[in-house]
Amino acid sequence: LQKSVEARGGKVTRLDRTQPMLTRARLLRELAYAEADVVVLHVHPNDVLPNVAFGIPGGPPVVYVNHADHEFWVGGAVSDLVLDIRESGQEWTRINRDIPRTQILPIPLEEDSLLLAGAEKIQALRREVRKGFGIGSDEFLFLTIGSARKYEPMHGLSFLEAAEEILKRCPNAKLLAVGPRPTGEWQAVSQRTGGRLLAIGNQSDLGRFHAAADLYLEGMPAGSLTALLEVCLGGLACVRAPAQVRPPHASDGSALAPVPQPAGVPEYIEEAVTLANAAAQRQQRADLLQKLVRDTHCEKGWSKLLAQIVSGLPTSH
Repeated sequence: LQKSVEARGGKVTRLDRTQPMLTRARLLRELAYAEADVVVLHVHPNDVLPNVAFGIPGGPPVVYVNHADHEFWVGGAVSDLVLDIRESGQEWTRINRDIPRTQILPIPLEEDSLLLAGAEKIQALRREVRKGFGIGSDEFLFLTIGSARKYEPMHGLSFLEAAEEILKRCPNAKLLAVGPRPTGEWQAVSQRTGGRLLAIGNQSDLGRFHAAADLYLEGMPAGSLTALLEVCLGGLACVRAPAQVRPPHASDGSALAPVPQPAGVPEYIEEAVTLANAAAQRQQRADLLQKLVRDTHCEKGWSKLLAQIVSGLPTSH
């Protein structure tokens, strides 16, 4: 991150965390007043330091990036503008947080270099990854990505129960789960399905799994927005979480809107099985989502939207 900032002519300043909070807040305010045109708070939801630093009028305008829109956070009172990453987060900002000063700036994405190498190299990568995990070239591969806690069942929403039923109805398929580990119920379902559920824990270079898979299943009862968008950008069709999982706990946004959430868990299962057996329909969905995510979240469209937002900022805080 530091190299990226410096390559663009910027610099990274790290405040001394051994100093008292009031001292650090004063230093942050002085730094902003002296050097910044705009203050952008991309901070932990519980970080009160910016509230202390910018709790008085004056200086450059303050923008809060609402990247944790599904959680409680502090900072609304000092924000001249809240940047929401999707429609459901903006709805919560306006209605539940009572902050009308909001605009949407979607998550910025870059296309994975692994998937820009050409069809021949992608196919080679697909074969390599599948071989490494014991997945045959003729087997259908479902993929899901997310931290293990997002799959913990609640209120009749069990991803593992749905996954087991999907695998039962697709006997020539396997499911690769990136994030969860092969313990507890994950291990039990794997055993009951003859080892066709592969929970492989946290991984890097996720593009290789996009290349290896045939269909993506959004997790429940909590989805992973960035993971889903990256999959779509990589050219993979998806099944969104059932409608009982309401955004922002499920993924949403303008790029995903043409593909509605299944009405319930039975419909989620049915959609996954149907798409697994309908290559043309799957490809049609993949092409649509890839174009929409690219237009909305990648550099050209995203930068244009950012410029519009910056032009409308107030001149001071």
